[in-house]
Amino acid sequence: MNRNEFNFEERFERLEKLLLLNQRVINFELACLLTGFSKSKMYKLTSNQEESGIPAKRPTGGAILFDKKELEDWCLRDDASNSPKQKALDYVFNSKR
Repeated sequence: MNRNEFNFEERFERLEKLLLLNQRVINFELACLLTGFSKSKMYKLTSNQEESGIPAKRPTGGAILFDKKELEDWCLRDDASNSPKQKALDYVFNSKR
C-alpha cells in the first residue's frame, strides 16, 4: 500500500464518521470526534458524571452512548455556575452555620 492509498482510507474513514454524526444517538468514539476531546479526557468526564455533568448513558451497563443534542448542549453550556469562584460563594452563603 502506498502513501496515497493510506491517506485515502484515512480520509474515507473520517468522512464516514462525520456522516454517522447525523444520528441522534452516538457512541463513545463519535462523541470524542464531536467534542474534540481525547478518549482519555472523555473517559474521565464519563467516570465522574456527577461533577462533570456530561450527559452519558450506559443502557446495558457496557457501551457509553450519548444523545447528540444533549451532548452539544452540554458543550455549549455556560459553565459559570461551576467555576471555583461560584462554588466558594455558594459554600459561604449556603452552608449551615
